[in-house]
Formats: sequence, structure tokens, C-alpha cells
Amino acid sequence: MALTIKFANIEDRDLLVDFFSKHLEKDNDWIYSEEFTCPYGIKRAINRNQIVIAKDDKQIIWALRFYPQKKKDITSLYQFAIIKNRRWKELLKTMLRETKNKTIQSRCKKEAKFNEYYKKTGRKLIKTDKHGNLRQLEL
Repeated sequence: MALTIKFANIEDRDLLVDFFSKHLEKDNDWIYSEEFTCPYGIKRAINRNQIVIAKDDKQIIWALRFYPQKKKDITSLYQFAIIKNRRWKELLKTMLRETKNKTIQSRCKKEAKFNEYYKKTGRKLIKTDKHGNLRQLEL
């Protein structure tokens, strides 16, 4: 089985909608906005080359959605999802390198359990504000 990492294209849209609906829970405290699970939002992100996927043959096993900030060489990581039995540490960093920026930022609500994941994976806390904790990862 060959693993392929690439930007999602319009042919992947239905697979992505299905993948995110199965692997993201809308009431989890770490999802920043429900827009990220919306089929129309997914289509817009695909059109802007803002979703990177990892496929094992025809199945999506990882997907991440990001936004490249215009004024800085920083990528904002919006969401990512992984099939449970395919989790391994370096794949996320490999996929994030596709964004072409060395600095990755992500925000998580202050009380979200997902903050522990960000701490464990070496993200530096940049600031805490009304929107939550902003953390940064250098690739």
C-alpha cells in the first residue's frame, strides 16, 4: 500500500466530507468552528489549496486544513483528523511541510483538553487571549 501526500482536489471532496464527518465530532471542545466540517467550506478550502491529505491507496487516512497568513510566513492550522489505527508522530510534520512555511500556529480554547496534545508535541505557547491559547510549532 502506497502512501500519497498531496493537496486535496475537487475529486476528493466527497471523500473529505465523509472523512471529516466520521473522524471529527462537532461537539468536541477543540474544534474552533463548525465551518470546518461544512461541505461548502471544505470545497472552498480545496479550491484555495488549503487542505492536505494522506491517502493509502484510495482511502484518506489523514487530512489537515490550514490557512497561510498573507503578511507573514506563518501557516495557521485549522483542523486535522486521523484514522485511529494510522496515528504516527512524524506524519503531521511531513504534511505540514507541504504548506511551505516553517512556522505553524494553532489556537485552542483555554479549557480544551486538546491543549495537552499541543503541549506534548512541542508547541510553544505564544499568548492567551479571549479566543484561547495560541501555540506555535517550528518545523
